[in-house]
Amino acid sequence: MTWQRSAATVASIAGWMQLGAISASQSLEVWGRIADGTADDSPSVDWSGTGVCGAFIEAYYGDVYTTMASLVAHSASGSANATALSLPAFTGGSVADCEIYAVSRKNNTVVDATTISHSSLTVRTQIVSTIASRSHVATGTLQQSAYADYDGTDFTIDGTAETLTSNGLVLYLRTAEQASGLVLPTMYRKPNVLLRM
Repeated sequence: MTWQRSAATVASIAGWMQLGAISASQSLEVWGRIADGTADDSPSVDWSGTGVCGAFIEAYYGDVYTTMASLVAHSASGSANATALSLPAFTGGSVADCEIYAVSRKNNTVVDATTISHSSLTVRTQIVSTIASRSHVATGTLQQSAYADYDGTDFTIDGTAETLTSNGLVLYLRTAEQASGLVLPTMYRKPNVLLRM
């Protein structure tokens, strides 16, 4: 997952496929690959522009769907000026047994926040900025068996409420078998983060 506080983009990442992206209200991109133990498992990320940016890797295992070109069954993107880390709604899909993977970033100026949460997604990564004029970032997942719409519920963050630019992606990722799902190993719950300040 990569983000930047300006409307910049990420150069193509060798061995990885872009799964979702939004450049409105700053940039947010999700890239994926099936790990194979080669050097491409630890990519270099090159952003255009000079704005504040970051990237991290989450590694999942389990019920893996291995055709990257059709991994994303449904997707939605959106941006808003919000106090929360915004996520778009998605309706009208049909593919069952997907894992919803949601990511969001939000500008900050105040640095008193400590926790990002969500009412229905399991929060997988949260990066709460401790530096003014950076970004808060979160990811979350929800395994489905039957298809269901995503209602657009946002991540919430504590601390001073600031109505600032936020954007988000909701991806319905196919899994190989019904409701087995993908698992994020404990050792990846606090990923290393690459930042350019």
